Amino acid sequence: MGKRLVPISAPQLFGTDCLDFGSNLASPVSLDYAERASFPFAGSLDLARVVYLWPPAPAPAPASRPETGMHFDEAMERVVQGFEIGGVVILVVGSLAAMAHAAWSWRRVGGEGAYALLRRGVGRAILLGLEFLIIADIVLTITIEPTLDSALALGLIVLVRTFLSFSLEIELEGALPWRRSPPPVEPDPSGSG
Repeated sequence: MGKRLVPISAPQLFGTDCLDFGSNLASPVSLDYAERASFPFAGSLDLARVVYLWPPAPAPAPASRPETGMHFDEAMERVVQGFEIGGVVILVVGSLAAMAHAAWSWRRVGGEGAYALLRRGVGRAILLGLEFLIIADIVLTITIEPTLDSALALGLIVLVRTFLSFSLEIELEGALPWRRSPPPVEPDPSGSG
């Protein structure tokens, strides 16, 4: 049998039944046996394992109340995601609608006319989708990542998207924006001028 000094133990002679090895130092089953203490152990002890949990395991932290409000950055990220999703939906739905309209118009306007309708419809969907994506980039840069690098990235993105918008508009309208003729003014039906 081995011996080892236990640095931390219960110093009293009562209530130590779980810490006694080889004899029962206290707490007899009945007071009839009290004079025979320490009740030596007559058997054999093959293994004894004592594990002290010191320092004791930390108590679990009290449950904190969940936050009910949303932080500003989280709200702005959702706004940005909304505009990005809106831009993509406009691109996809607008392009599909333009294809459907061109296919439906094929018999009435012929192949060239349907192709022109398709290009015009897809171009308008791209222009509107780009506007939504530019809004998302501006909101992202201003509210979530206001750094010089993000501002430069925004400037580059807006420049590229503006160039795309400008070139698409020229392609759709067939003229520079400042060279287009103004839309015809319809006369006032009331005759007041």
